[in-house]
Amino acid sequence: MNDSSLSVRVEIADALAGIYSELSGKQQAKLGLLVDEYRKALMVSSGSPATQATLANLEARLGKNKAAEKALLQALRIEPGYVPALLNLADYYRASGQYAKVEPLIKRALQVAPDSGAAHHSYGLFLVRMQNYEAALPQLETAIKQTDALPRYAYVYAVALESRGQTPKAVDILIQATERWPNQYDLLMLLVDYLDRSNNIQMAMKYLSSLSAIAPNAPEVKRLIEKYRQ
Repeated sequence: MNDSSLSVRVEIADALAGIYSELSGKQQAKLGLLVDEYRKALMVSSGSPATQATLANLEARLGKNKAAEKALLQALRIEPGYVPALLNLADYYRASGQYAKVEPLIKRALQVAPDSGAAHHSYGLFLVRMQNYEAALPQLETAIKQTDALPRYAYVYAVALESRGQTPKAVDILIQATERWPNQYDLLMLLVDYLDRSNNIQMAMKYLSSLSAIAPNAPEVKRLIEKYRQ
């Protein structure tokens, strides 16, 4: 925190922002000085929507939600179709109970970037929360087909499928996902769980072997290994 390099101090501020509320008063005061430096560094390029989105992320992790909202709104004033700001602002409004503002923002993101996995995933989650599963599942499925898809999208889609009684399809999705993103603990664990529930022991053991290779000491992995040894 006392490094002579501004870039190092900025990195420290960014790294510690998420635990600001857990620090002592003295530590918060010291971190606050670094955060102020970080804000000033960001203001050099304040006309960039990406910079405003970065500032919003910083403020949100510090627990300053109104400041985060202000930065996201500024990002959209600079570039109305900036997808990360649209989705983050939608998530902010959802978390703060302003549900009427959520869907229009996500739809704007989809209009701007119809091939955005992040936008389709966000819309799918919104529809799940609205209990509109019939409309949600196609959005979640589209999300995992995009080039910017993340392992988490496949996980959420599989859970949604399983909750609607479509476990075999959920298993297929997870198998495809583990091929696309190897060695993902959460995907493998969910896949083993669904195979175990389906009594597909042979296939479950195959993916449990992959799990034990990447997380041999995980308690849940050990429990499953002991279960299949019996």
